[in-house]
Amino acid sequence: MSYSWKDETGAEVGTGATLTRTAGQMLGASFVPLNDSETRTYSVEVSYTDASGSTVTGSGSATATIATAAGLTLTGDSTIVFNSDPAAPATANQITLTATLAGIPATALTPVGITFESDDTSIATVTAGTASGTGRPATVTALKWGTVTITAKATIAATSTELTATKKITILELVVKQGTAVLPDSGNIIAEGATVPLTVELKGPPAGSDIEYTWEGDMFGMLSPASTSGTNTVLTTGTGVPAGYGANITVKATYNGTEYSKTMGWSVGFSGSTADFLKATFAPNTLAKACTVKITGATTMADLQAIAKALGDPTDSNYKGVYIKLDLSGATGLTSTGDGTFYATGSKAGLATYLTGIVLPTSGLTTIGHNAFRGCTNLSGSVTIPASCDCIGKCSFKGTGITALSDGASPARTWHRVRNTDGSPDYTTNPWSGTLSGAGALTALNTEIFDDVFYIPLP
Repeated sequence: MSYSWKDETGAEVGTGATLTRTAGQMLGASFVPLNDSETRTYSVEVSYTDASGSTVTGSGSATATIATAAGLTLTGDSTIVFNSDPAAPATANQITLTATLAGIPATALTPVGITFESDDTSIATVTAGTASGTGRPATVTALKWGTVTITAKATIAATSTELTATKKITILELVVKQGTAVLPDSGNIIAEGATVPLTVELKGPPAGSDIEYTWEGDMFGMLSPASTSGTNTVLTTGTGVPAGYGANITVKATYNGTEYSKTMGWSVGFSGSTADFLKATFAPNTLAKACTVKITGATTMADLQAIAKALGDPTDSNYKGVYIKLDLSGATGLTSTGDGTFYATGSKAGLATYLTGIVLPTSGLTTIGHNAFRGCTNLSGSVTIPASCDCIGKCSFKGTGITALSDGASPARTWHRVRNTDGSPDYTTNPWSGTLSGAGALTALNTEIFDDVFYIPLP
């Protein structure tokens, strides 16, 4: 038995017992719609040979309904809560959307398949994932708070018809400020007995939106907001809170029935002279993992050695367990660190664990001694060598977690490895010259050389 199906124009569109129509394709002279159900009538001619060998023909009509609307959909979350903290993982600012075709086989698409675009790449970008059949995921990465529209596109090869689907993404950011400065989630410092005014705002909702804010402090009352509601509060420490104490505060914003929160880590820091530091009380800061000790006023090399000895003594209960970032930017009169002052060995072994950061004086310091910070394995980040410094000893940062150096002078100077005996810049046994940037500079400074060498800037 043979069949001949014809559309309304008389063109043959099928020869089988069943006529199949796919949304989005051309069949005969007509186009099967993509986004509406449709009923159409087709004529059919049937012929077959009967028992006597005669050919029997007949004709009729059939009605076909395209019951499933075809098209492209884009699904997934509509909100991203943006975290501007540099320490936040990239995934904290991402969501996944999925574009899915309905009623159209993947083979009907152009070779490019499904693509995505953002209408404002300064607010959010979109990256397509691996296609799977008639679907394809995409990762939306927020770059700041705002509103962005993500569009998915697919083109049908036979007709060049473009399908689109859009999704509006609202990016919110819960921001806490001290004055005009946006505060990070961790590493915030409050001085003993100080008060810090804070302001919170949920960015992203339309102006005039109804948003309720609440604050929660340390349950022991040692680090507490002065008020528990509203956009403004004053953070304060309790009486006699020791430096190094760490605690969290949490601020919450409720918008359209959804609660958004930010928890911030704070520690009580210290600021004062060397004499003040040596008589101050410290507490282990296992929660905050950060205590900034800022040394201010006239400071000698002997003062620095006393500070290093106190911090490095693993048996001194006053400093044991206190993770310190030593800030010498306010120290005046300090011209040299001395040799091995913070060398984490022997009676100063505790420096290997508890010294986590160093900020050198911005002026006045001329010499960083041999082995100055050697063995401080938890000393991390970057160090700026002040423009006033014109001599760096060997192995000054050997065995530390320091990952970068920079030259505070502008333009950056060219440094040379020289003999201590004559200051010769052509030290041929193990020569080196370069700027204080990149891994090469750290490798050079940390090279173990038995001759007494140091590094100086030369033209």
